[in-house]
Amino acid sequence: MLSKMIGFLLIPLYTRHLEPVDYGSLELLALTVDVISLVLGLQLVYAVAKFHGTAKTPEAKRRVISTAIIIVSVLATSFYVGLSFFADNVSLFVFGSIEFSYHFQVIFIASIFGVINQIPLLYLRMQDRSKLFVVITLAQVLLTVSLTVWMVVFLEMSVFGVVLANAIVSGLICVALLYSTMKSVGIKYDAVVAKKMFVYSVPLIPGVVGLFILHSSDRFFLNELATLEEVGLYAIGYKFGIIISALLTGPFALVWSAKMFEVYQHPDRDDVLNKVFLGFGIILVFCALWLSVFIEEVLQLMTTPQYYSAAAVVPVVAFAYVMHGLASVLATPLYAEKKTKALGYIHMSAAVVCLVLNYILIQLYGIMGAAVATLLSFLYIFIVTFVVSQRFSTVRWNWLDIVKLVLIAVVFARLEQLISFDLLLLNLLFKSALMVFFLLALVVAGVVKRDEARLLIALIQQRRLKKT
Repeated sequence: MLSKMIGFLLIPLYTRHLEPVDYGSLELLALTVDVISLVLGLQLVYAVAKFHGTAKTPEAKRRVISTAIIIVSVLATSFYVGLSFFADNVSLFVFGSIEFSYHFQVIFIASIFGVINQIPLLYLRMQDRSKLFVVITLAQVLLTVSLTVWMVVFLEMSVFGVVLANAIVSGLICVALLYSTMKSVGIKYDAVVAKKMFVYSVPLIPGVVGLFILHSSDRFFLNELATLEEVGLYAIGYKFGIIISALLTGPFALVWSAKMFEVYQHPDRDDVLNKVFLGFGIILVFCALWLSVFIEEVLQLMTTPQYYSAAAVVPVVAFAYVMHGLASVLATPLYAEKKTKALGYIHMSAAVVCLVLNYILIQLYGIMGAAVATLLSFLYIFIVTFVVSQRFSTVRWNWLDIVKLVLIAVVFARLEQLISFDLLLLNLLFKSALMVFFLLALVVAGVVKRDEARLLIALIQQRRLKKT
């Protein structure tokens, strides 16, 4: 989680040393290479995990790892070296000028290392070497942050310093990982295994590209239909809104993916599923509301005045990721009934919806249009997943409480926008009171039952007593 939040951790640095236009440029540079890496990586990590797990002998397992490293190394190096000769064209396509040609060349090199690093890091996880994995990923975070600070603050290299720091650290990590892994598995290429991995992984690419469109296409539309400055403002707001996914949905998915099949076989399946659905929903909505209520103060603490207007998109993006998180629970019957193809169709159709909405709404409303397009796209996933899960299973979801939960949160979020005080302390007290009254409103509306609320309070008191 921490390794994925480097960009978020560096927000105070970026917003004090980069203009919104520069931050928008940095966002587009990163996203351009992300989409190329998604395709070039071939989603090979899934194939490696599968064929390594089914290999019968230690030698066969080592051959899977070695073959995968050779494939991604040759593909990534060939592709990016070839692409570097067209850096001017890529810069012209994305930004309308060749100003960022050198930036793209450096990022292409960094991406070679990033794509290759996936396999050795996967190998560490498959060996259960979790401590070493944590040491390496944390070292990468600390080195990247330190080198970025030095290049941006002290050398004043702006956006180029950010991409160069990332390339240097990725290269160092790649050399260390490759040396360690190849020393362990040897250099062996198996053409039969390579073919099987290609056949297994290539069909996964469209679904992943669809998810990339859902999460990231709005920045490219903003660049074309609005301004690069708006890309920077939206990117800052989006990073705060997506915290819902990084801090809640991601960790929850790690647990739920291991438990959902067991829950699906439970004698009181529907009751348990609905309690998970509502309980997770309350946590998501509470955090999204907290972000919506306090985002202005958070931005004042972490950014500079030129970025304060990004606060407008945060509530919309946060509630979009509430829908995204809840849809992951609604998808449980599709996994349990082996209807995973339906999820692929849902995500691909949602990607099309997202593209259409981005094109229409960004022209009309700029960054708010992009945020609303994201919300409507994830709402589409939520609704369609609900309908499809009802079709393929007998689970009956208690959707009414979720609707009441979201509506109450929207009312409180709107109330915060209508009432404000000049004194910061008074404002903070009012907003804190709103969060308390929101929880009480859930009890009054029957979303949280009174006996459940009393049980929760009793559990908290017992935990405090144990600590004492």
